[in-house]
Amino acid sequence: MYNIDLLHELNKGKSDSLITLKGKMLEIFENESCPKWKRLRYSLDTIPSYKPFNTLNIESDNEGIEIQRIDKLKNDLIYQSYSSMDKEYGIDKKLVALSELFCNSGVLIHIPRNKKTKPIHIKYKMDKENSLLLEHNIIIAKENSETEIFIEYDSDTKEELFRNGITKIYADKNAIVKLVKLQTLGDKVTNFDANVSVIKDNGEIDIIHCDVGAKVVGSDYTSYLEGKNSTVSINGIYIGDGENKIDLSYKAYHEGQCSNSNMEVRGLLKDCAKKVFRGTLDFKKGSKLSKGREKEIVIMLDESVVSHGIPALQCGEDDVEGEHAVSAGQIDQEQLFYIMSRGFTDKEAKRIIVESNFEPIVQMISNNNIKGKLKERIQSKLIDNED
Repeated sequence: MYNIDLLHELNKGKSDSLITLKGKMLEIFENESCPKWKRLRYSLDTIPSYKPFNTLNIESDNEGIEIQRIDKLKNDLIYQSYSSMDKEYGIDKKLVALSELFCNSGVLIHIPRNKKTKPIHIKYKMDKENSLLLEHNIIIAKENSETEIFIEYDSDTKEELFRNGITKIYADKNAIVKLVKLQTLGDKVTNFDANVSVIKDNGEIDIIHCDVGAKVVGSDYTSYLEGKNSTVSINGIYIGDGENKIDLSYKAYHEGQCSNSNMEVRGLLKDCAKKVFRGTLDFKKGSKLSKGREKEIVIMLDESVVSHGIPALQCGEDDVEGEHAVSAGQIDQEQLFYIMSRGFTDKEAKRIIVESNFEPIVQMISNNNIKGKLKERIQSKLIDNED
């Protein structure tokens, strides 16, 4: 059970102040009900019992930076400063508290001032023995630093698995953080992923996420553009097939002057998959001369799929620019006919159209290995449709 006894057991040897901080959060976890998604007709009824997770792999050829497993921290001073925040984010309060309190894995990455790192690669591998992943990642990029991080989630079993992750990114003045997430979990996995970014003056965070696995996907990307000339870019790919249920939420809160956000997601739905996309641009008082953009493009291969697009624009400041667009529909028949007239079959032409829809985001990924894995997964999903 997730209770005070487990909390104390997991925090043996940690500082009293950290345990006190987590104790206050426990009340939130205990009082909140498990979430429900009305549009998807889905509810999370139970959370699997706690168990350790032992298949985290960290690859880094860097000196002068700090990378630690959060569940095995030796020095928790930095963790105390960044482990919780007074900002709202995530799919659901209970799920956020779950990983903050009872995380069984995760990484703390601390990039010092003026440091430019080589790529950092994090791999989470789920299997029958490691069927529960409660993940807490913290990425801190101090002033004038730059880093590129790749995180992979994969599974090698057809067992039912459960992942609930939170990732916090802090970009200080003039810092640059590039993050790529590739999720290729099996078709019996329940997968929740909450992400929050805080960006200071002239800071930049660039996120690419690819959700091309799992039976249930709930992803949230919340950004707080606190500084002047702060920038966030979030580009996503998703594929829903079978009876997949997907809930995607993008939120950009513009607080600093001349801040910029760009959020774009491209998807494919087939069979009986259901998806909800929620995009919010919120220009707060003080964000004058800021610009925000959100866009979704989804191809629906079958008439039985369900796609909801819910863009929102909120404005509390003058002289700002915000735009949103949602494009959802089946493959354009004229485009299909044109490609087939060049000698391709109907199935081949559809594959070309779908892959070309994803290609602008695929090409943003600098790691050829991850890019190749993503392309293979996209192709396998399309081959399944042909069969």
